[in-house]
Amino acid sequence: MFHAIRIWVFIACCALCCANAMAASSLLEEKPDGRSFPLVSGGRAADIVVDPADHAVVRIAAQDLADDIARVTGIRPAIKSPGSELAEYAVLIGVVDNSLALEGIPAEKSVRGKWESFLISVTDAPRPGVKRALVIAGSDRRGAAFGVYELSREIGVSPWVWWADVAPQHRDNLFIRNGSALYGPPSVKYRGIFINDEKFGLHPWAANTFEPENGGIGPKTYEKVFELLLRLKGNYLWPAMKQCTRAFNAFDANARLAHDYAIVMGSSHCEHLLRNNIDEWPRDGKGEWDYTINRGNILEYWAARLKTNGGYENIYTLGMRGADDKEMPGGGTLDEQTARLSQIIRDQRELLKKFVNPGIQTVPQILSPYKEVLDLYRNGLELPEDVTILWTDDNYGYIRKLPNETERNRSGGHGVYYHISYSGNPHDYLWLNTTPPALMWYELKKAYDHGARTVWVLNAGDIKPMETGINYFMRLAWDMDSNAAPLDSWELLKASWNPLKAMDLAAESELSGWNDRQWLLPLQAFALAAIRKPELMGYNERDFPKTKIQDPDFSLWNYGDEASDRIEAYKQLEAGAAALYDAMPDEDKAAFYQLYLYPIRGASLMNQKILYAYKSREYAKFGRTSANRYAELSGQAFEKIKAETEYYNKTLSGGKWDGVMDWRHHDRLVFHGMETGSVKPRPGQDFMVMIEGQDKPTPPADVSTDNPRNALPELTCIKNRDGYDKVFIDLFTRGTDPVDWTLASDAAWLKASSAGGSLTEEIRLQISIDCRNAPTGRRNQTLTIAGGDRTYKITVPVFVPQQMPEQDSFVQKNGLIAIPASLFDKKGLGDSAPHWESVMGLGRSFGAIALFPTTMEPVRDPAKITSDAPAAHYRLHVYKPGKARLILQALPTHEITENHRLVAAVSVDGGKPVIVEFEQGNDEHNEAWRRNALRNYMEGAVEMEFSEGPHSLILYGMDPSVAVDRILIDFGGLKPCNYGPHSTRYDDRDY
Repeated sequence: MFHAIRIWVFIACCALCCANAMAASSLLEEKPDGRSFPLVSGGRAADIVVDPADHAVVRIAAQDLADDIARVTGIRPAIKSPGSELAEYAVLIGVVDNSLALEGIPAEKSVRGKWESFLISVTDAPRPGVKRALVIAGSDRRGAAFGVYELSREIGVSPWVWWADVAPQHRDNLFIRNGSALYGPPSVKYRGIFINDEKFGLHPWAANTFEPENGGIGPKTYEKVFELLLRLKGNYLWPAMKQCTRAFNAFDANARLAHDYAIVMGSSHCEHLLRNNIDEWPRDGKGEWDYTINRGNILEYWAARLKTNGGYENIYTLGMRGADDKEMPGGGTLDEQTARLSQIIRDQRELLKKFVNPGIQTVPQILSPYKEVLDLYRNGLELPEDVTILWTDDNYGYIRKLPNETERNRSGGHGVYYHISYSGNPHDYLWLNTTPPALMWYELKKAYDHGARTVWVLNAGDIKPMETGINYFMRLAWDMDSNAAPLDSWELLKASWNPLKAMDLAAESELSGWNDRQWLLPLQAFALAAIRKPELMGYNERDFPKTKIQDPDFSLWNYGDEASDRIEAYKQLEAGAAALYDAMPDEDKAAFYQLYLYPIRGASLMNQKILYAYKSREYAKFGRTSANRYAELSGQAFEKIKAETEYYNKTLSGGKWDGVMDWRHHDRLVFHGMETGSVKPRPGQDFMVMIEGQDKPTPPADVSTDNPRNALPELTCIKNRDGYDKVFIDLFTRGTDPVDWTLASDAAWLKASSAGGSLTEEIRLQISIDCRNAPTGRRNQTLTIAGGDRTYKITVPVFVPQQMPEQDSFVQKNGLIAIPASLFDKKGLGDSAPHWESVMGLGRSFGAIALFPTTMEPVRDPAKITSDAPAAHYRLHVYKPGKARLILQALPTHEITENHRLVAAVSVDGGKPVIVEFEQGNDEHNEAWRRNALRNYMEGAVEMEFSEGPHSLILYGMDPSVAVDRILIDFGGLKPCNYGPHSTRYDDRDY
């Protein structure tokens, strides 16, 4: 299962080394010359100049800049007004045409009239007495603030300096490179987050630790949120809205504070016209929350908010849903609901005309076709074209629909509401940040390419521990075009915290420094979570019938023991993170723990807890005494999760984050201790054998020597990147006394990792072939295992081909051919035309292939597939001919528009392409969607027949909605599993 991951880790190493080389600051001058601007030099800091009459956010940012310079150097600059006596070096900050600080600065013309843009420029002698100035000129109030925080970031202050305790690197001097840098306008006009499901983190932390005077999230907390948004170049917020939290506008200071910070306020898809219905309707509303019977009171309720907040900068959510994120009350047919929602929107716009602006086309408004609202929209909802449509994902990161060609012409534009945290069906995932950046990039790129560029909102849960996801989302929203290469996603993660400082460990690392090794950690963590999120390891569903914890589908018996492989992969990842943590300076440890060590360790322990418990239950069925040890390990993992969370809350950063982390979100069953198995050992000696590929013990030789349970999977002498095949045999005791055992082989070239010993609990033997000395052809060999009063005869099928396949061919092994889709030989139509492209970090193999450009015209005519559809070529080699089921595993995406289809096509040996349709649903009540969302792939399959020998396989991309992850060709050998067989690519290279 993890062989494919190792391949991509190798590729990632190369990419990360390149990314590091480009990560140097563009403004900070490491070796100053006579033209550099001395921000801090010789123990003195340049003055910061800001007009007291400029916008509040500009003055706030200037104060933060002074604090940030002090964080880095220990020297805090003076903040002065334009008319004051200034030092010979000064930082001039302001909004063009609005600030005396910029008076007479000609460079301001380059940003005038642009949206949220800014210029950072070194200017000589801008006014009498000032030798040189660093000018930060904003096109508007947010542009100026973004420029200030950009300077802070460039001198080494992370946007997460407060929210993740990221310690900046100390510098005695700060010099800014001579020249000018122009930033903006942003790729997406409005960019923000949604604080959601805050009951388990942000609310208890605010209520008990940070803001107890307000009983939870209030002005003190929101001020920190607003600052974070500005540091991330964000401008938009949907505030917290669950039952535990007071409404944003319950505090009079909040709206004014948002105005001072220049944050555009909105409200979620189920809260309309800035109203928090969960908190406010019970207090401020009258009657039922049902438009069919209480229209007047509901309109009055909405109007009251517009009267108080209409003078601020807002985006108004239109529509109506249930007060607690449920369907719109009132019932009725689909047509009746559509007509009702159309009327509601007309009424809401009349309120906006009356209380906000008669020019309704200038008032920012959104409608989010979330869940059932998408059905109403598709049914003909009357929606004025100046309203922005905020398209949504399916809550698991896959966007359900995007605008078609006609819709893209709407004057209101389009946006995206995207989740990296979710509470709902089929299961929550709120605890850890597990959405791969590559998936976020891929889905948001599709949205951006299809015109969704007006509003992007990220459901960020409690903010913590979603820091790296928030950070990446905001980077893409600010500058999508410059982040067009998926490989950049790993470089961008680095903005989450400051790199290790003053540590030259390049000689100790094959990856040229611990920085590179560090960025492999989240790569591997996302790879494992893409196969199964830790919160989903209980294999249950939240509100559907399957609520009890289910057995995982990580096999204990097939494909090298998937469950044990997964445990070991997580343990290695955890050990790597712990080693980095131990080696770094103390001031960096708090940030690293929050952003990486706790999430990695938490995911590792969750998998250990569940998979060890599963092992103990299964092993107990056969009396394996090791079941007791695995039960104990499961319990230990559970206790460690609680201990780590206790450390996060009570000890980390001196208790600063007490209450922000919770290991039992929603009290779901998966977060509790697991049911385990137990065994009472039998007196005396009692040992048994289980072999790979069999889920029951092997019968002793005196019972049967010709039984399918005696036969291992076939060992082949066809090398792949990891070497030659290996299979395992488990010896285990059921008794109290040790057993002396021996193993004998009837062929000298058939090897075992051990030939004998004393068995006290269990041992796993690895069986392999010395392929240099094994004879060609197919044969069955025998291993004899003897101990105590028992003897076992194990059949080992062996295949040594007379002629090896062509290098890089995918070969048939044990009735299967397994192909990571990214490992194609060549692609058709070229990079400038529609083509397949491998996206590192995407999918369960962490390198799915997708079609680019994402706006390519779908191929509908079967006769044009070979001429118009992008092609990916694979070489195959079949040793046992016959019928097979060709399975395409793809990301569980949705049709981009109603004009797209989830289809691809395959062709063998130049034959007529066969169209493959994928099984997928588009709402949370659809069984196919629920299954695909939980396992993170959808499948399509066709029946084919293969003759013996080499073959060519072509995968045709008919529709850009589809991204293919793996190809399996099953001749009848596929066994129960999660990930399934490793890649069967023949690779005879030496590594």
